[in-house]
Amino acid sequence: MPCDVELPGLIQATFVPAENAVAWWGAGEIATVLKNRGLPAGRPATCRLAVPDRRRVLVAADVTVRLMDLDAAVPALNTLTDPDTVFGASVWAWREAVRLMLPPGHTGTEAPDDIAYAELAGRMPAAAHAVLNEDGTAIYSAAAMLARFRQAVSPDRS
Repeated sequence: MPCDVELPGLIQATFVPAENAVAWWGAGEIATVLKNRGLPAGRPATCRLAVPDRRRVLVAADVTVRLMDLDAAVPALNTLTDPDTVFGASVWAWREAVRLMLPPGHTGTEAPDDIAYAELAGRMPAAAHAVLNEDGTAIYSAAAMLARFRQAVSPDRS
């Protein structure tokens, strides 16, 4: 990773469609933090993400992450409770996405609320959708990543 890249200092979550997983990144001992909260630690990996440099400009960087497959990440995100100050806003945004898909009393037949997802996309921080596009020149929009996440988690309902 270039020396002028500044990681957020809080654990972030980014959906990585190519891995069908959530990448946890942005701080030190992520595996330990996740394990201490009773969550799966995921597997170590490197992802090409857009992260802020010292001037707060997003730049492409190879970032050390913990990848958690969606079958583990969805329940893990759903169990997180407020407040937990080690997690950044991107984690809470993905938790909200999961909870929109799995509301209390969920039967699996309800149609997701597109308005709620659009509102969430408008609030998502860049860290939540920091995956670079195929040519590495931009990140996907929050709305696009949410749509891909919904399709990956529940392909028959999105």
